Amino acid sequence: DGTLTGPTPRPSAGEDVLGGYLHQAAEVISGVPMSTSHTGAEQLRRLRDAGLRVQLLDALADVDTIDVAHAVAAAAPSTEFASALRSLSVAMH
Repeated sequence: DGTLTGPTPRPSAGEDVLGGYLHQAAEVISGVPMSTSHTGAEQLRRLRDAGLRVQLLDALADVDTIDVAHAVAAAAPSTEFASALRSLSVAMH
């Protein structure tokens, strides 16, 4: 239906889900500084200013540490992510 979908902007939301309109969205958000306190808000503003409809989804966690990886896997234990983390944990012991 022409709607871009993405997570609710986090301050540094540089990894937004842009649905099937990645090419068009990429042109619009090109040049937005990544991982700043205003990245998500600036991306959202540019997409809307370009006339694109945006539907916000629940934000996902950035998995930057092993502790966050374990928390994400515990929250969604039946996912491929959790399974892969379990496999890594077994291989490391």
